[in-house]
Amino acid sequence: MHFRTDLWKLWSVTTAALLLAVPAVDCSAAGAAKTLDEITKKANQEGRIVVQMSEPLRGSTAEANRTMAAGLKKTFGADVKVTIHRARSYPAAVAQVLSEVKAGSPPSWDLMYQTDVIGVPLYQQKSIERFEWSKLFNWVTNEDLTYDKQALIVQTRFIFPARNTNVVKGSDIPKSWDEVVNPKWKGRIATTPYQDMWAQLSEPQQWGEERVLSFVKKLGALEPKLGGIPTLQRMLVSGEVAISAVYASNYLEADKEAGAPDVIFVPKGATNSHGAALLAAWLLSGDGQRFLDDFYKGSSLFKPGTSAAKHAAGRKIAIPHLDWQMKNTLRLQQQYEKILVKR
Repeated sequence: MHFRTDLWKLWSVTTAALLLAVPAVDCSAAGAAKTLDEITKKANQEGRIVVQMSEPLRGSTAEANRTMAAGLKKTFGADVKVTIHRARSYPAAVAQVLSEVKAGSPPSWDLMYQTDVIGVPLYQQKSIERFEWSKLFNWVTNEDLTYDKQALIVQTRFIFPARNTNVVKGSDIPKSWDEVVNPKWKGRIATTPYQDMWAQLSEPQQWGEERVLSFVKKLGALEPKLGGIPTLQRMLVSGEVAISAVYASNYLEADKEAGAPDVIFVPKGATNSHGAALLAAWLLSGDGQRFLDDFYKGSSLFKPGTSAAKHAAGRKIAIPHLDWQMKNTLRLQQQYEKILVKR
């Protein structure tokens, strides 16, 4: 099964995986650990980390947990148990933690793995712990940071249309984004219920709002089936749909060198914030990037030599700009959702 045409590779939208770290409730600014040795000591005292993260695409969750724990032991000397705990969805995780922080309760996760657009409300509500990432960890650069240097970009996934080549052949193969919304695909196309991709493309230096709105209206008229990326994968492979307007590079079995920007951060009130900070930084290390490639088929395009950096070279990539997204994303997502989801 091959899922996309060569032309589609020329323009991809990236989503950043943000690692968000949340501070412990009783950890005041004055008492917070400030050096790597202090953070490691407190991480050993905490003893565990619960990470909001999806199950790996390769290998088992238990194996991924053990590999991350071994990485912390090797790199920092921290003896910490790591547990991946998947949320119902990225937006649901953000809403849940915002509610917990507002109530003064510890968040359900010590470390959160989000897209850079979906995680914005936590940044806006000052619900992310701040660490001196580039001072504490010499492999973390300013290019690796977002949300005013509060979150780390650890992975870059490339988002694009996809097709089932057993169904879509020859002259039927779309040669451009506009051909993806050809009326002949009505009832045979799928997309996700999440609108962050279209909000990213709406930026003036990308497609702009007028072109995106026109595209989304045409897509809505095709009565697309809805689902998360794993669901879209199943629909494509089974032939239930012929085309998916949205697909992620790390789900392409045929494309082993793709990646996408996701951010990770420690949310405020996290019970095990120090171990979470170590894991966040480790995922940007050489060993951490190899772990993401091995288990999640992705890496950061901002790290030279990674599969994502190689994939992005020479291609037109739409990377979101945080200031613009903060001002416009919610409005645009609601507008596009009315067309594609609440139709």
